[in-house]
This record gives sequence, structure tokens and C-alpha cells, in this order.
Amino acid sequence: MKTLSPTAKIGAKHALPISALALAVAVIAELIGKKTFDVGIGTLLIFPMVWGLIIGAVLTLQKFKPVSIISQKIAAGFSAIAVLLLVVRLAADIGPHIPELVSAGPALFLQEIGHMLGTIVLALPLAVMLRMGRSTVGATFSIDRESSFAMVSARFGSNSDEYRGVLAMYVFGTIFGAIYISLVTSVVASWGIFDPLAMAMGAGVGSGSMMAASAASIAAVYPDA
Repeated sequence: MKTLSPTAKIGAKHALPISALALAVAVIAELIGKKTFDVGIGTLLIFPMVWGLIIGAVLTLQKFKPVSIISQKIAAGFSAIAVLLLVVRLAADIGPHIPELVSAGPALFLQEIGHMLGTIVLALPLAVMLRMGRSTVGATFSIDRESSFAMVSARFGSNSDEYRGVLAMYVFGTIFGAIYISLVTSVVASWGIFDPLAMAMGAGVGSGSMMAASAASIAAVYPDA
């Protein structure tokens, strides 16, 4: 089976089919849209990004017409570019609101310390016990937000074990983390013991889909906040 070296040039013959497939998956995911499920103990929110990942996983795992290794490598390269564009978009959205972040004071700073200590104290030892190797670096150096891709890709490259570590945690968080955090947020918000702003600050963990799912759960409980 043919493979691509990290320095190989990508032609239209290989790039166009996987690009068309990615576009089709994105369109289908958007058509499905955001779905809300009442599961008794809370509200479960699933966003188009999660549907897209699930569809992509099914297409990759199916045996009827397997996706070639070449196409998978091309898709990995494209995903790195797409995440960089997403980071730029997020930065553009955040920029005008920097004064609001500064006005939050030490609470926001302490939250970031918690993010760092959580990955170092909890995730890092577990990854070492599981013998994840160099993937440990990408999987545990942060809470795996979109910006983590840019940092790891620039330092180690998109074909490295470190990049695969951050990608694995991002995908896991996008699918399972979004489901988990939407349920937890919905339950905790219903207790009514935390300020909505404190809940919103706690929602800023993991991938963008995790943050969106958590924020939507908070908005459902505190519609006027």
C-alpha cells in the first residue's frame, strides 16, 4: 500500500476526493444541526461538530470501501490547517473582549492555574502509567483547546507522536467530553447554588464543542443571565 512521506507533494488526484468527502460530511452534520435530548438528570446537547466526527469515524472504520492511508494522511494535514483557521477566528472574537477578561480579576487567573495543575497532577501520571510514550506530551500538556494544535504542530510537526496525542484527546473530548460536560453542567446549574458567571467560567475547558455544550446548558437554566 502506498504511503506519503512528510515531504511528499500532494496532487489534485489525492486531495480532491478527500476534500469533497470532508465537504459532504460537513454539510450532512450541519443539516442534522444541534440536537437536545432530555435524559432525566439533565439535558444532553450534541452539536454539528460531534455529528461530523461520528460520521468521519464510521467512514474510516467501514470495510466496504476503506479510506486509503494516503487519504487519511492528507486529511490529517488539512485538519491542522483548518484548526489554525479556527484559532484565528477565535482570537478575532476574543480580541475586542480583552478588557472584560481583565476586569474578571484573579478569578480567571486562578482558573487557568487549575487547568494547568489538573493536567500535570492527574493526566500526566496516568499517561505515564499507560506507557503512552511521546504522545503523553501532546495529550497532557494542556486541556487540549484548539490553540494546542497550533503549538504542538509548530514545535513537533503534524506527523509526530506529540501531535497524535493532542489530536486523540481533542477528538475524545469533542465526542465524549461534550456529552459528559453538558450533563454535568445541566445538573450542577439546576442546584442554583453557583452564580451563572462562575458556571460560565467553569465551562471554558476542553474543545470548542465542550465549551459550547456547557455554555448552552447554563443558558437553558439561566436564560436571563
